Amino acid sequence: MSAAETLSSFFGDRRGGQATPPAPLVPELTAAEQFLVAQACSSSGVLWLRQAGEPRWALAWHAWHSGAVHVVHGVGEQLLPLRPGPAELAVRSKDSGALLVTVLAQADVLVPGSPEWDAAAAALSAARLNAPEPAGQRERWATGALIMRLVPVRVLAAGAGDDASPSGAQPPPRGPATTTGRMPWHLGGRSGRTPTVDTSSATPPRVALEVSTLSAGAQGRRGSAGGGVDGGVDRGVDRGVDGGVDGRPATDRA
Repeated sequence: MSAAETLSSFFGDRRGGQATPPAPLVPELTAAEQFLVAQACSSSGVLWLRQAGEPRWALAWHAWHSGAVHVVHGVGEQLLPLRPGPAELAVRSKDSGALLVTVLAQADVLVPGSPEWDAAAAALSAARLNAPEPAGQRERWATGALIMRLVPVRVLAAGAGDDASPSGAQPPPRGPATTTGRMPWHLGGRSGRTPTVDTSSATPPRVALEVSTLSAGAQGRRGSAGGGVDGGVDRGVDRGVDGGVDGRPATDRA
């Protein structure tokens, strides 16, 4: 079985029956538009794309090479709703995330082992982050993934638009995933209320407790010191006045 038959059996025939594929689009970009698209695509490693006529956009990482956008999708990589034919690209700013340009492009599948495929694989390998198996990456792409080249054909819109332009936001796609309606079980239960703290006092409770403890300790130390120092001084002064300064009675000094 050839590589093309293997890829067709894996991804399926998305053209529907024996319909003739549309004729490739011819680029109609001016020199200024080519510069704009090349600058926007080479500055950002991700963009939004969709098949022409489809309502939903898909986020994809890519590599800009030889004047075209190249993406890889399939086994072990991103999964994109993309097939050969007209496609739309929305390129955003790397700094602000704002929309820069929307382009109509011609998408084509590169044949594994061809010079174009090898050059695109080299560019994508350099842009691929956190590859699971870098050593066998190209072999995996050749047998279980598609490398597609999207050549810009016509600029559909440039700039982010004005306030009246729609945002293009789409609701999340429906699927089997759901959110449970009850709270999960927790060991030991969940606290039913939040503890309250008395804020009537300017001093926090813990600080007030520490201050009162320190005050009590200082009072105790003053009491013991008063008995030994203050009390001694008081008793000495009394003896000096009543019994004499040097401890003898006043009649003895006379």
